[in-house]
Amino acid sequence: MAVLDTNKYLDAVCLMIREGHENVPVPVKGVSMRPFLRNADFAYLVQLPEKLKRGDIVLYQRANGQYVLHRIYKILPQEKFLLLGDSQMTPEPVDQSQLRAKVAFVRIGEETCRPGSFRWWFFAVPWLRLARWRPQIAKLLALFRKKSPPAEEAGQ
Repeated sequence: MAVLDTNKYLDAVCLMIREGHENVPVPVKGVSMRPFLRNADFAYLVQLPEKLKRGDIVLYQRANGQYVLHRIYKILPQEKFLLLGDSQMTPEPVDQSQLRAKVAFVRIGEETCRPGSFRWWFFAVPWLRLARWRPQIAKLLALFRKKSPPAEEAGQ
């Protein structure tokens, strides 16, 4: 099996998007967008619109060349943004010039999730607002899971 360099692949994807291709699929890799996106899900990319908004998911390129898919946490003056993965607490400052594409929709397993759906809204609005409390929420959920009976016991 051939191994493809991720940066070269995403360079080619960005070129396709600049040339006007729509809904270019990119497989998700990593954990920073959990719980919304997981490995093997797909993000479908389009050109950056004139106006971006809080909660939009964008592909950007760090100074070291690494590509990252994160959500807009805050729009700052002078074409700057704070971006944040759905499993993270600390936003990353990014210049407009680092943005490469916007996510139009995602494929999560067999389900297509678009802006306007409940799942998309939940992570773009309330989950984004809860960024500073995510560790406590995760601990609470882990505690709940630990105390919940296994599925086969719960049905008895």
